[in-house]
Amino acid sequence: MKTIKLFNEKIYKKTNAAKQLRLDHHNVVSELSQLDAKIDYCRREKDFAEVSKLKKLQSELEDKIGVLEEQLKDEGNSITEKEFKAFYDSYNEELNVLQTTHSKLNEQMLEKINELKSIFAELDENKHVAGRLISRKRYVDAYKNSPESTSLILEDSLPTHKVILGSKESDARDYSWIVENSLSSAITENAQKRYNNGGTK
Repeated sequence: MKTIKLFNEKIYKKTNAAKQLRLDHHNVVSELSQLDAKIDYCRREKDFAEVSKLKKLQSELEDKIGVLEEQLKDEGNSITEKEFKAFYDSYNEELNVLQTTHSKLNEQMLEKINELKSIFAELDENKHVAGRLISRKRYVDAYKNSPESTSLILEDSLPTHKVILGSKESDARDYSWIVENSLSSAITENAQKRYNNGGTK
């Protein structure tokens, strides 16, 4: 993508260079501060030879700070307004495309969810009818075993979540778990593909 290319080749490269220059600048300033303390100490001790030596080093460090400050201002180490604009313009353009794609895919997901809802409604109705059959069989079984019983009760139908028609019967919660795990595995598979391709660049 253009935005990521701009980021990698311009923004990130320059910010890393500037970060290193600022770190170097900070280290030199710290060294200069320590040197000032040494010079003050040598003056108090009247060690003027050492003061002269340290003053020379102080001058070198001050020159180094000046060089680093100039390097920080250089276009090779600072992001220009033109580069900022190019990045943000590209970002807005590409994000807009991604948002449009997201909306379309989201609509497709909702359509598929509605398809699932329709299929599940049929499955639930099928289990309801099966529940009516099973409840009547249970009534007949109970009568057959105890024909003299006066406490026989006919349930119109069993709750559909209690109706087992196969080895892998599932209610709404089970199906939602299956869907959630399937979607999560899609994220994992995408991440694995990116990793196998050398990561995101």
